[in-house]
Amino acid sequence: MDLKNSQTFINLAKTYAGECQARTRYEFMEYGARMQGLKNLADIIDEIAFNEFNHSRMFYSFIQSADDQCITNIHIDCGFPFKEKWNLLENLKFAADDENSEAVRIYPEFMRIAEEEGFRDIAALYRNVIEVEKQHKAIFTELYNQMKNGTLYKKSKPVVWKCGDCGYGEISREAFNTCPLCHAKQGAVYLHVKAHTEPDIAAIKQSSKNLTAQKKPTPKPQQSAAKNTAAKPASAAKPTLSSASPKSTAVKPASKTAPKPSLSPAAKTAATQKAGAAGRSAPRGRA
Repeated sequence: MDLKNSQTFINLAKTYAGECQARTRYEFMEYGARMQGLKNLADIIDEIAFNEFNHSRMFYSFIQSADDQCITNIHIDCGFPFKEKWNLLENLKFAADDENSEAVRIYPEFMRIAEEEGFRDIAALYRNVIEVEKQHKAIFTELYNQMKNGTLYKKSKPVVWKCGDCGYGEISREAFNTCPLCHAKQGAVYLHVKAHTEPDIAAIKQSSKNLTAQKKPTPKPQQSAAKNTAAKPASAAKPTLSSASPKSTAVKPASKTAPKPSLSPAAKTAATQKAGAAGRSAPRGRA
């Protein structure tokens, strides 16, 4: 099936638009967190926004490959979320909901259609993006719960709190308000977000499995040739430059390898003195 005339082509356009909008919404959230002094929280959100940028880039690569000519417009009829207000806590929850919708409902359906229409590489892209969106949902959910419960910088047990600006760290139940070393504010302290620092191992394994399944087996003629060579008797092997015999013996005729006549002791002494005088008079490479 021609990609440009398929439903997958329309779904790619919807996905590209959705990923671009998600990135922009997360940049709004990152901006809000930074304005509140939550520097490390803003960095985590900004990292997810960059993930969404690269998702949109990959989906766009399939769109532009559908036609050698410029694709002027793609008409799509689709709803996109506009839930966010200027409230960081609520926006974290909305972001988790949106990521869950992509991972559980929207992208699995687009993946199914791509497989039915014969676009296995596009289906594989959706399959891998789904695993990442699950991780995004877990991160946003954990950030929301910690911020709501007041446990972003306060834990029930002592943990290591490390300043993201200078690297100073200490063990305590609560993060320092101001870094004792560089005087950075508490927002610069690295947060303890398990979903961010310790991603789901099962999801990572699934992504690796998806990539392995996507790869097609290719013939290896070089290996076959090597096996055939090994099966031949040693006498059939051709001489190579790495053989035990000297290179000169293999490439030079015997008449050119005759030993040179030796000099008399007096002639050797004269030649040595002449060479030394020439070496002393030769110019040096550096001044």
